[in-house]
This record gives sequence, structure tokens and C-alpha cells, in this order.
Amino acid sequence: MIGNTGGLKDGARVIIAGGGPSGAFFAIHLLEEAQKAGKQLRVTIADPGVDTGSPVGFGSSAGCNFCTGLISPRLDDGLRRLGIVLPESVVCDVISHIWIHGRWKNFPFKVPKNARMVSVFRGILPKGRSGNIVGLDNFLLETALKRGAEVLQARVLAIDRTSGGLPRVALAPLRGGRFTLTGEFCCICTGINGEKDGNGPVGAFTRLQPGFVPPRTRQALIFELAPGRSYLKKHMDGEAYIIVSAAGALDIDHAVLVPKGNHLTVALTGGSIDRAEFPDDTAGLVRSFFSLEGVRQILPGLTPENTPVSCSCSPLMAVFPARMPYADGIGLAGDAMGAKLHRDGLYSAFVLTRDLARTVVREGVESKHLGRTYDRAGRWLIRDNI
Repeated sequence: MIGNTGGLKDGARVIIAGGGPSGAFFAIHLLEEAQKAGKQLRVTIADPGVDTGSPVGFGSSAGCNFCTGLISPRLDDGLRRLGIVLPESVVCDVISHIWIHGRWKNFPFKVPKNARMVSVFRGILPKGRSGNIVGLDNFLLETALKRGAEVLQARVLAIDRTSGGLPRVALAPLRGGRFTLTGEFCCICTGINGEKDGNGPVGAFTRLQPGFVPPRTRQALIFELAPGRSYLKKHMDGEAYIIVSAAGALDIDHAVLVPKGNHLTVALTGGSIDRAEFPDDTAGLVRSFFSLEGVRQILPGLTPENTPVSCSCSPLMAVFPARMPYADGIGLAGDAMGAKLHRDGLYSAFVLTRDLARTVVREGVESKHLGRTYDRAGRWLIRDNI
């Protein structure tokens, strides 16, 4: 059985299911902590959407990855502390102000001079975006590779345990075949939008940990427009907008508008989104969005006819963290565990994976070690989201 009090031993294998930001963050943090502790770890990331032989690094399944795409000053600072600076090929726009639009008053928050906030694309969509823009997910995965992680283009078929209690992961490479990997720790970073009928890593974990309760979720609508760089430069020059109250045909309680080169990302949550049937209702929701008075002030002259939607998705977002997202030798990270509501979800993944890496390298991988880290993270997310 698992019993490695004192942290992962030298030469231990860690398997990460999911190659998005939380998976890449965990690999990077893990290798950083191992180096500090004088240990060598074998870190393997498995994701079916990854193609390390492709110029863009991700296959079409990566899409837009269900994210508004804002890198907060706290996340930017955290990355820099790890020696990671987002290159120009990843950054779409540098954000100087965030405008908060309420029912009665609008006011700006200026990003401090000693801080940096930027917008990014996550995957390969939308098509036709300007400049040499690389997706954030690909950049982070390449960083994990350069720092010593191994990346497999493979689907996770099952997760169980060996007779000795170690986590064992069955993998199916996209080129065919099947094999298993056994490790001292397995981190599931597949999010909450990729699984159907419980036939994925999170479903497998549920069968191993009966006490697990998935994060509470809510529907969102994210869509991309292409007004052009000159239009966005004129009306949203270095500015992101958050609408927290809107009067009109669309019942929303939160909207985010983020400029990205010649594109604009819009993310919506609220009663109208909760009640919608996707994708049938998407066009009507977009039209109602354009009709909002606050939106007409921010984006004058834009209509669904002259600025059609480039792509859209209707992902679930985590609004309350999971219960018991860990067991001996196994833990969840990213949205599968929980996230900061409406904003900075990437930063919450960064913080959890950092703390989890410290725990498994320095303390151990049993539930008694993991529980303290997850309990602390859960309390932080609940408090912050309230």
C-alpha cells in the first residue's frame, strides 16, 4: 500500500491526466519542487488533444478551451517567479484598465504600473485571428516539456489500483494500441466539460472515491467576434469590461468583454443562459446581447449582421468546489476540483497545483497529507467566491 511519508521518493513516476493549464502547471510546479528537494521525478502528461508533432501543438479538439482568456497580474507574477514570461506570440493585448459597468454607475480600475494583465487565446480557435498568436495551452505544455515532463497523445481509458495500492492508468494512444502506467501519484486535470456518461478520468475517480462530489456547475455562453483591430483600438484600447448588472431583454448577472487583437471575446452568465437550450438559442442570446444599452455604449454600431460570431461554446463553469477530490495517491486539480467564480480561474488552478506539488514532494501522497491541502484550497475558493 501507499505509505511514502516524507514525500515522493527519488525516481518516482507521476501521471497527469489532462494537458491543459492545470496539467501543465502541476507538471511545472512538480519539477520545480523536486529540483529544490534534490529529487528526480518521471512526470507523464496524457491528453488526446495534444499533438507534439504539430506546429500548433494542439489538434482541433482543443478548440477555444472554454475560457475568457485573461491573465491576471497575480498569475503573471506567479509565472515570472517560475522564470516563465509570456512571449509576444502568446499575448494578444496588454490590458491597462478594467471597467466595471453597474446599473447606476460605471467606474475603471487601473492596472498598476508594476503589474501586467494580458489577454490570450487558449487553443487554436477562432480561425483567422491576427498576428503570430500561439495558444496559451500550447505554450505552457511546451514549457513543461522543456523542463522535463513527458507528453503522450493518448486517451485515459481507466484508473484503478495495483495490488499494492498504487494508482494505475490505462491509456489508448491515438495511433492505436493500449498500455498501462503505474505511478506513485496521479493528478486528474481534465476539467468538467470533456467527459460524457462518466466514462473518463473523473468518472473513474468517482468509482475509487465514493465520497467524491463533483463541483457545482453553471452554464455559460462564450463567443468570439471579429470587429477588427482598428475598431477595438478606437473603442476598447487596452480595456476589458465587466458588466455586473444589465437592463434589457437579456437576463444576465455577469458579462466579460476582452479584446484580443482583431477579435473580441464575450462571456455571459445569468438567468437567460441558465434557461437556454444550446446551440439552438445561441443566435437569439447574441442578438439580445447586442441590444443591451451598456453594450451599445461600449461597442457602438456593432450588430450581428455587420459583426457575425466567429465561434461560440456553452461550457459549464464551476461555482462551488468539489467535496473529497482526493484519495490515497490520487488528486484532482483545475475545474474538476473547483475554480474562482467568474474571474481568474487560471490563477486558482495555478495556486492549487503549486500547493499540491509541494505537498506530494515534501510530505506525502496519502489522504492525510492531501486532505490538508485540499481543505485549505476549498475554504479559499468558497470564501473568495462569496
